[in-house]
Amino acid sequence: MNDGTIAFGRKALQTGSTLAFLNLECLEDRSKRFNTVDALIGELLVRCLQGERVAELIQYKDREHSVIIHGLGTEHRTFVEDTSVWIVSSRMVHGFSQQRRVSG
Repeated sequence: MNDGTIAFGRKALQTGSTLAFLNLECLEDRSKRFNTVDALIGELLVRCLQGERVAELIQYKDREHSVIIHGLGTEHRTFVEDTSVWIVSSRMVHGFSQQRRVSG
């Protein structure tokens, strides 16, 4: 940066702990974009710790699978549906012999 300001990434590297990083993220107003993800992961984690089955892997064809996440509220379901379609190529991930489609 030309104005003498230290970039966020450099500041983040200098933090000595996760807590210090999270505090920096809040101070620099960088945490808002993760609020929905944090809430979704927190909800799934709590439900898992309570013994609830939150997801299942369903095989449709020989090498086509989908992950179904159960019990999501409207906001989280919309978020997952809008952001969670990935195609993984065998060139990208060691161990996959075919492309996989994962959706929420």
